Amino acid sequence: MQQYLSVICSVIEETDYLEYNKRKLLNRIFSRIFGNNIISKVQTALLHALKTDNQDVIRKSISGFKTLISIHQVELENQVIEVLVSLTTSVICDESMKQDISTLLNKSKLDESQQLTYKLSYLNYNSDEQLLDNLAKFPQLLTQHFNQINLIIDNCSELTSKALETLLKCSNKKNIPDKLLDSIAVLLASTNSERIKSLCCRLLAEIVKAGRQVTDEIISLILVQDEKKKPIDILKLICKNQIISEELKTKINLFSDIDSTTNIDRKTLHKFLNNMRQEFQISRKFSHLSIQKLLSFNISLNGNETKLEQDLIDIFALILIQNPEYSENQFIVNCLEKAILSKTINEKILNAYKEVIKRTKCQTKNFESVLDIFIEILNKSDSLVKIHFDILVCIALASESKKITKLETLENNIFNDNEIIRSWSFRGLRAAYDRGLRSLAFQQWCDSISEKMEENTPIEVSFDFDLFETISALKYIDFDKICDKPQNQWNRELLIFDLIERISMSEAERFQFYQAWLDIEEHQKGNSNILLKLLHRFVMNNGASFHECYETIKILDKIDFEIAYPILLNSKDAFVSLKTKYLTVIIKQRLLNKNGTSCEYIESLALKMISKFGLDISQKLFDALENINNLAEFENIVNFAKENKIKLSDIYVKKATIPVLKRTLEIKFLGDRIKGIDRLKLGTYLDSLLDQSWTFEQLHDFFNIVNESNCKDRPRYSIFVLEIILHYKIFPKKENYDKISTALKNSAESWLKEINKIAVEANFSDRIRVKTSRELIQELESRNSHNANLKNLGEEKLLNLIQKIKSSDLISKILDSTVKDKSDRENEEQLIYISQWTKDHIRQWAITVKTDVETRNTNSEDYIVEALAVIKQANFIETRFHLTDAQILSCLIILNANKDQGRLLQVATGEGKSTIISVLAVFYALQGKKVDIITSSPVLAEREAKEKEKFYHMFDLQCSHNNDKVVYLSGPKTCCKEQVVYGEAAQFQFDTLRTEDSSKIARLATSISDMDQLQIIYHLLWKQLISMQDKIIQLDGELYLLYGKIKLEQNRISLEYVEGVDGFCVHLQPYPHFSDQFQYIKLD
Repeated sequence: MQQYLSVICSVIEETDYLEYNKRKLLNRIFSRIFGNNIISKVQTALLHALKTDNQDVIRKSISGFKTLISIHQVELENQVIEVLVSLTTSVICDESMKQDISTLLNKSKLDESQQLTYKLSYLNYNSDEQLLDNLAKFPQLLTQHFNQINLIIDNCSELTSKALETLLKCSNKKNIPDKLLDSIAVLLASTNSERIKSLCCRLLAEIVKAGRQVTDEIISLILVQDEKKKPIDILKLICKNQIISEELKTKINLFSDIDSTTNIDRKTLHKFLNNMRQEFQISRKFSHLSIQKLLSFNISLNGNETKLEQDLIDIFALILIQNPEYSENQFIVNCLEKAILSKTINEKILNAYKEVIKRTKCQTKNFESVLDIFIEILNKSDSLVKIHFDILVCIALASESKKITKLETLENNIFNDNEIIRSWSFRGLRAAYDRGLRSLAFQQWCDSISEKMEENTPIEVSFDFDLFETISALKYIDFDKICDKPQNQWNRELLIFDLIERISMSEAERFQFYQAWLDIEEHQKGNSNILLKLLHRFVMNNGASFHECYETIKILDKIDFEIAYPILLNSKDAFVSLKTKYLTVIIKQRLLNKNGTSCEYIESLALKMISKFGLDISQKLFDALENINNLAEFENIVNFAKENKIKLSDIYVKKATIPVLKRTLEIKFLGDRIKGIDRLKLGTYLDSLLDQSWTFEQLHDFFNIVNESNCKDRPRYSIFVLEIILHYKIFPKKENYDKISTALKNSAESWLKEINKIAVEANFSDRIRVKTSRELIQELESRNSHNANLKNLGEEKLLNLIQKIKSSDLISKILDSTVKDKSDRENEEQLIYISQWTKDHIRQWAITVKTDVETRNTNSEDYIVEALAVIKQANFIETRFHLTDAQILSCLIILNANKDQGRLLQVATGEGKSTIISVLAVFYALQGKKVDIITSSPVLAEREAKEKEKFYHMFDLQCSHNNDKVVYLSGPKTCCKEQVVYGEAAQFQFDTLRTEDSSKIARLATSISDMDQLQIIYHLLWKQLISMQDKIIQLDGELYLLYGKIKLEQNRISLEYVEGVDGFCVHLQPYPHFSDQFQYIKLD
């Protein structure tokens, strides 16, 4: 198609293109492509070009349509208008292309739908808020607008509500991209605004109603919303669009059948409790929706259905353990106490009741009766011996909260050999003592401890309950640790020694432990002993490894006492809770929108990271980021890191942005897939490929295929494959991805051939992709980033100049009053665009320029644009080809050179160096300057002069070449009279010598004596060069120069030293990289 497009556009740019001969040419072209009817065929051909994915082809097609409208007053067909409107919404359409399309559409008739899309594509706004206001007026949104709204949701918290309302108003919610849907999900999970949560749920309901499927994560988020947001209704809609789990289906059906305003029947309640139990088994927690629904039921416990009631109480117990704040719910507490009073007790119920005691301070309806039951069970019930310890803990906690007179149970266990039981008993009795209750057993135990300490220490022991409580909790006691220390340090020494013995630390671990604890004492000042006591208490009750204990101490050094104290005091898993709280603090420090993010979400994110990565990796991930400005992108990194099993060594950046961290992880993970390769080169290639829109998943798939090969050279071949993909800019579309994947499944030796073949097909097919002007300028800037002389030529400036020069409606300012056309139909004068000029117009323009060249500013931007546009038209008239963007850009760079400096351009083969030179020659010759063009050969000089003669003649310029066709005698050559002269370098040198240095000729009249004596030196030099061949060897793809003679014997390379040392250096290959006998030669 492309080979015909230029011809079509060239022909229709003639005002008389419907003339018979040209109509025959068009018919011949179109008959091979489309059909009959000349106008329709032209539009069909140009329309076909519009549908390609090649920007240059599309630009050429748009230019053709502009010509049809401006010159021939053709109305665009509706199908053309539809494609043009669609193009304005495509990512392939840049700003300059949109402007050209706007020119076409403004002169065409659009239907209502097309007008709507057109207006959306060309929305004008000065702020995000104004954009949302404008979008709210339209019933449908474009993909580009969904992407803009996504950016607003992620980065502009004050406009979040407005963005969601805009999405609610649009009718094409089904077209919302996945990325925007993910952002809505993260917003629903993270926001602390009930209004925004409500808007998110409404929007998700509308999206689902439109037929869109959603992810399991979104379903889980909907499931935990409260009943006001109607989660069950949304889940019902989801069931209609996609397959969901049977458990979720059961829940939805169950919730739909339940009427919370009436008493629930036993059968339905049994089903509901079973569903909650399944939910807990899967996720280890209950959803907020399930808890709310259960508590909304009117349930009466009459004792007739023991199993059902026990199931309900077990669920209540788990709810309390998960959320201790439900201790304030009187119905749940009554159910628990009723179970205890009936002695239907288990560990879950007692653990839940511990939370009730701590939260309510024993201020419940049946506490006194419950306490009596506890004491009765401890005294009489052997069947419940497994829960005796938990009952003891409940009594001790109650004693710490309320004055209890029944202390026999605690007194009976104060002398227990088990330090855990003894410690809890001491805590309860001490609390009673503080409330004025005296216990003889408690006093005796304290006295015995005091006596024992006086026996083992040289100083008098003061009565100290804190010290006695510490001793009650010790498993390992060594009084030698405190002999030489004051009593105020005894708690510290005894607790640390017991911790060390419990965990069985090595000497190195002890050193680490002490060093870390000294940091705590420095940071926490007077609170360090309290933290040590609570840490010891937790380790005593739960056990711990050295790593857990050491990690916890490191965290205690980094968070405030007010945060650490309640966690160590109340948490069921203090180690995890402390890590989570520490990460929560870090997340809040990094978050830019911390005020709008819920604490529950932050804690959930921190807990998720701790469970996925542990503390060290999580902390290093945060250290790698300067801030978190996009929660959706950060969650994406977290999931990405988990999927690829991140290690500490994979994170090597600090204070980076989220995209930079993601890119470094992608490169690291991909780099680890290929061993034995230059990692720097591999990383550079991968970074560039990711920049070219190849995805991590695509490259990962390639490496998986590569690693299936048995070829030992596969790393080397694989880097060549990446190099070809990169340098030939193979586009990452599915077709190319499939071809490369198939090629890599062949033998490794054939990879280069196959990938080269794909590169050739991608780059040199009929649908060849020519670089756009923007790409050319960006490449120019990247390759000349160090060149300060190009700083004044910015990307937008160069783009603007190129577009002006290529514009089909550019009018000459130099001849604005002289170049006009007489219209036969309207009998009035009209300005003729430069793109419509003939040879006569161009000659007239050139004469005008040459006449007043001395008064004209030939360095001005307007003059350069007009001059290049005129020369471009002249080149088109002569060759039937327009100047390419690369040629125009080259001319602009040359013409914007500094006065004191020139320009040196590197123009690739086939880009049209001859054309560029001729354009510049005309530009300077019109200023009255003589132009010498140096060629590589006299043949080329003569050919170029002849071929360009008519081109120069259009500007009233003459050209020639300076080749000596006959023997030169004297006087000026004929060519010197012409404005432009072609010739090879040597010929210009000869001419310069003849004209400027003729009086300075110096020649040797006779031979110089003894010159023949230099002959031996020449021979020696030649011999030395020849002998070099025996001293050069290639090893492992590198060349080495060896100072000696090389021999090859029995497949071994040997070297005979020449500095008076006999013998051979056998097995030379392992040594070249570090032997000082060899000199490495680097060849470019």
